[in-house]
Order: sequence, then C-alpha cells, then structure tokens
Amino acid sequence: MARQAQVILSFDGVDISSDVQRDLISMAYTDNEEDEADDLQIVLHDRTGRWLKAWLDDVLIAQLNAQSASTKGLAIHAGILCTDWTKPGDIQKLDCGAFELDDISTQGPPAIVTIKGTSLPYKNGIRSTLKSKSWESYRLSGIGQEIARNGGMGYIFDSGYDPVLDRREQNDQTDIAFLKKLCHNAGCSLKLSHGRIIIYDQSKYELAQSVATIHMHDGGYSSYRLRSSESDVAYTTCIVRYMGSGGMIQGQAYTAEYKTESENNKALVVTGHRVGSVNEANILAEKLLRLKNKFEKTATFSMAGNPSIVAGEVMALEDFGAFNGRYSVKKTRHQVTARGYKTDVDLRNVI
Repeated sequence: MARQAQVILSFDGVDISSDVQRDLISMAYTDNEEDEADDLQIVLHDRTGRWLKAWLDDVLIAQLNAQSASTKGLAIHAGILCTDWTKPGDIQKLDCGAFELDDISTQGPPAIVTIKGTSLPYKNGIRSTLKSKSWESYRLSGIGQEIARNGGMGYIFDSGYDPVLDRREQNDQTDIAFLKKLCHNAGCSLKLSHGRIIIYDQSKYELAQSVATIHMHDGGYSSYRLRSSESDVAYTTCIVRYMGSGGMIQGQAYTAEYKTESENNKALVVTGHRVGSVNEANILAEKLLRLKNKFEKTATFSMAGNPSIVAGEVMALEDFGAFNGRYSVKKTRHQVTARGYKTDVDLRNVI
C-alpha cells in the first residue's frame, strides 16, 4: 500500500475535507515555539469559480448578515491524516488546531483562491487594540490569565518561576505585545496556539526525550543548513542588579564554560528588573543567560512529512561534528500538496 497524507478541514463547523481535496494545491501549517501565532494557508484551484462565487460567497454573506461585522474571525480547524505511513496499517494524525479566518485573496489566470488563518483571535482586539493600563501587585501568571480571559482564549501557565510585579505600565500597547515583553523580561516563553495563551519554561521541556535523531547522510532529509553565531550569544555569565529600597540586590549565573581566572569570559549585565531577593536575582540571571545563549547554534532541515515533529519538541543531531547534540524545534512548517507531504524544521541548540 502506498502511504497517503490527506488534509482534514472544517470551516465554521462544516467538514469540507472532500471538497478541498479535489481542488487542493497546497495546505501549509506553521507551528511556532514562541512569540508568534501559528498560521494556516490553504491554496485552491478555482477554475469554475465555485470557491469564490459560490461556497465562500454564501458563507461570508451569512456571516455578515448574522453579525454585521468583519468577515474575519470565521472558525477553521485543520489537521493532516497520514495512512500507511511508516508501515501498512500505521495511521498518524497531526492536529494543526483552531484558527480564525484572517485573509482571502484570489488571482489568475488560472484562478486560484488563497485562504489564510491565524491562531490569534482578531475580533476581540487582543492583537490589534492599543491599551494603556497600570498593573499593580500582579504575578506574571495573573496578568496572563486576565489577558487570556478578556480575549476569550484558554490559558496555561507552566513555569516554576512566577515573579510578583509590583507595578507595570502598559502604554499604548496591545495585550499580546505587552505580555510578550513581560515574559521576555522574566525569562519565560509565550506561545499562542489552539486558542490558548501558553506561558511556560522552555528549559523544562528541553529535558524531554528526543522525538527524532537526524544522522548525516541517512537519507531522512533533502537539504540542511547549519549556523553558529557569536553575535549577542555565547555569554558565560549573567549578572542581575536591582537597586531596591533596602539597597543593591545582585544575583549571578554561570555556564559550564565560565572560568574564574579567564579573561575571555563574556558577561551579560542586566539592570532595572525588579527582584525581591538575591535568590530571585539568581533565578532571573539563569533564565536570562539561557534566553540569550539559546541561538548560538541553529539548524534548518527539509524532510519527508513527519506529523510527530512539532514546535517545542527535542531532536538530536549526530555525525554533524561540532553541531552534534540536542536541539529544540523552534518552528515547523508542514505542507501537503498534490506531490506529497513535507516538513521543514528550524532548530536551536538546547542549553
């Protein structure tokens, strides 16, 4: 049996998988580890005009009549179903998640319709409305929870570090931009996926077992690119200093490469981040040091479709010399076309 990858798609609760399959040029799902929303792009043949003039037109008119609002925000749910994938009878599925319609465009000839969706809601203003607000005596988890609730999104907080923020000013910023900055300053990661805001500690997930190992010349990839950078990375120590009401609070963290007597130590000095104790300063220094160094080594691979590889998972490289080791999946792009299914992955080294 030949293995097959099929697009599973529902549009505003209606399963249109079979309709899409007949006209599908491509479906691409991009899954980001942090900061950016996941996105979906579907490209369809429209030789008869049934997508633009009939099906989509009916759906959009119904939406306009029902809400008298923008057509943006229609619900899309997508997945990729793989049958006989690694052996006869093997079935695997990638749940791409829930998206909201973000853009529809058409071009030709030949007539093509492109439908784009985003995992970050449009209608509730969480990504578009500029706000000014003072947040006093909140934990990071509390601010994230309130923003998620106001935006009509689910919420997960998965970090052992949850600093108390005595006062933060949101000045003409969207909720997401403001929350992203808070997470970066706390050394935490922000992910927007499956209708949820997720704040988490990447280092916890980096301890997981590798989902795949790539060997040089193993035939598992069609192309690769490896890169090592020294720009704003490769710090051996981080020092956090904060002048509180009781005096200077200082914390410090080190990498394994730090040598006390060496003149080649590269220090990251951070000031202005409120901390309440030396212990809290030490924890923050460790997180910020990791945040800076995690892009010292990066890699990109194009390979046959693999539904088990998603952002945040860990992969390993072997037989690549200095680039051997464990890497976290920073981004994946799963694409299904008439020619098959492929996965592109962006990796960063695990600290």
